[in-house]
Amino acid sequence: MPDIVTLTTGKIKGQASGDIVEFLGVPYAEPPVGGLRFAPPVPVKAWDGVLSATRNRPVAPQTPSRVFATMGTVDLPFDEDCLFLNIWAPENAKGPLPVIVWLHGGGFATGSASFPWYDGARLAREQGLIVVGVNYRLGALGYLSIPGIVEGNYALLDQELALRWVRDEIQAFGGDPANITVMGQSGGGHTIMSLLAVAGTEDLFQRAIIQSAPAGIAFFTKAEALNTAKLFLGELRLEPDTHDLLLALRALPVSEILKAQAAAMMKGGRMQEGDLRPALMPAETHPYTEGSQQDFVEIAARNAAARGIEILVGWAKDEANLFYAVFPLEVPTDAQGFAAKAAGIFPRPSADDLARAVGESAADPRQAYLTLVSNATFVTPSIRFADTVVRHGGRAHVYRFDWESPDPALKACHCIDLPFTFGNLDAWRGGTFLSGADGSEMEQMARAVMARWGAFARDGNPGFAVWSGDEHGMLHLDQASAAAVQ
Repeated sequence: MPDIVTLTTGKIKGQASGDIVEFLGVPYAEPPVGGLRFAPPVPVKAWDGVLSATRNRPVAPQTPSRVFATMGTVDLPFDEDCLFLNIWAPENAKGPLPVIVWLHGGGFATGSASFPWYDGARLAREQGLIVVGVNYRLGALGYLSIPGIVEGNYALLDQELALRWVRDEIQAFGGDPANITVMGQSGGGHTIMSLLAVAGTEDLFQRAIIQSAPAGIAFFTKAEALNTAKLFLGELRLEPDTHDLLLALRALPVSEILKAQAAAMMKGGRMQEGDLRPALMPAETHPYTEGSQQDFVEIAARNAAARGIEILVGWAKDEANLFYAVFPLEVPTDAQGFAAKAAGIFPRPSADDLARAVGESAADPRQAYLTLVSNATFVTPSIRFADTVVRHGGRAHVYRFDWESPDPALKACHCIDLPFTFGNLDAWRGGTFLSGADGSEMEQMARAVMARWGAFARDGNPGFAVWSGDEHGMLHLDQASAAAVQ
């Protein structure tokens, strides 16, 4: 693998890092600034000479996440000029290699492919893959929606454009454009379902690894998105009918946008009611159609089956524990009060989930409530997604991540799978996630997860049964299953 490759837009130079050649900060779109702020992404223009791709570029503008307290703090410079890719390729690779494209999570408002958590070198090296990390717009800059003025969902369009770039250019890095797996966790997994739910994305990838997608939250309706926009604009002393509103928004310093965004998200959050939707997230605007919220999972699954896209989907056993480890949670202690609070969860839980949660609440009302939130937001829609894929003739594999953090408040919480997805265990030492865990045990888990994910990316077989609707066919990712992977 040479450190200089020729793309359709020009030459770029990467750098060798051991037996991996990495290309950091590769542009796939024009900077979304000035007249391109709050506008669809524009493909990057050609350049002269050789473009250096040897360092990470700034991350998308964002404010620190509260969950960094458990995951570990990452402090990198940010800039609106953020539409870049990071690419890791084995130096001595032979023949076209499978490709994994990573879409990070972060509540649609934080995260970056440049975080050390998501360095793709080890995954590429040990699994013989090309790994691509995507940076895209976040928060208000990625999801603000004001009818007739700001369409919204620009972050989703960024990711779609990035996937088109990968399909068209990855062969220059030794990758196989006919064997692309898109992989995403949390908001990134939600995005994958979004990409499956719309037309025009049929030829961008052949497989999908969907980790802890909050598919139960679907999209905001236009009315809900406008409510958030009003909160955001109010912080800026603007209104939806302000004259030349778009020009005013484009003239603002990014610091003011982030300040207003943080205030709007705080005021618009409803986590106490069990609604894990952030105040800024995908909405029923372009490229989606009104009414798609109700059928989000069904549409995505049907399209996956029709397009022949193989699916690996799963969740962590105690998803919601992460959110309420850093946010205060008030749960009634009696069954009647618990039932009333639990029934208000958005989206509403199934009757079976609710009855089970009420019954469990006597022993541990807090954990029973957390389990109900997890089921409504992550578990039930993921199973429905897999069931629908299979019912329409597609292939899906289902897993549950059961390995627990030593922190008893976290258990097998949201994001607990991330240290093992890329194997960058040292990058997570700053948080409480892994504090006190056995190093050899974690290393074994990392090797097992990467081996299964790598095998799925190569040929669609992660080493366990295809989903048939029977939970006995689900892989439980724990120490026992990790030990079984050679």
